[in-house]
Amino acid sequence: MQRISSHYFIPLILLLVIATATNAEQQYRVIPEESAVYVYTEKAGLAGFLGHRHLISLQGIEGHGKLSEQSIHAELRFYPHQFVVDDPVIRQQQQDKKYQGVLAESAITGTRKNMLGNKLLDAEHYPNIDVALDCQQLEYDQPLKQNQYQCNTQITIKGQSFSHSIKAIATEDDNGLSVSAQFSLNHQDLGLTPFSAAGGSLKVAPPLTFNAQIVAKHSAANTQNE
Repeated sequence: MQRISSHYFIPLILLLVIATATNAEQQYRVIPEESAVYVYTEKAGLAGFLGHRHLISLQGIEGHGKLSEQSIHAELRFYPHQFVVDDPVIRQQQQDKKYQGVLAESAITGTRKNMLGNKLLDAEHYPNIDVALDCQQLEYDQPLKQNQYQCNTQITIKGQSFSHSIKAIATEDDNGLSVSAQFSLNHQDLGLTPFSAAGGSLKVAPPLTFNAQIVAKHSAANTQNE
């Protein structure tokens, strides 16, 4: 039996290791029409009874990510002009009755104008919001086939970046990857000033509550690596 020289054997092992790592890393792309982040606002102030609890749907999300054995890295992009304020169908689907009622069109239009205006998101000058996530696995639920992750999140909004840590749950199956997360942030955590009117007697109360549902499918890069 011919003996393989170490000069050939070591590079061969390295190639096998690299190939295994490449195959283990799965590439995904976000499906915009199946993904959304819902933001729930509260009201406050002496005239708070005149205000509304709004439900903002962050739709049209684009992005990509990669999943390895114990980590997820993803980059997402949001477009404020595609955000939807108080969609009546989505409101009726809410379990919390505070967000179920259908609001007047004037209240919806006014809220959207304030949200996109230069005092808040300034969508004219900053047409997108970028989010980068680096997530490490915390635990695995075998019966549900779910992984819980701790995610270091960098949000870039109006030219400034803000870092936060959130927990997320990822479920992988033959169809792709779905990631969900629920967390709360104040306006100040995003470099924003909450809307207020009537000398502060009517304003948006902290915190903002987020419910994220991101759906991604395998990308063509996986086929190229196999």
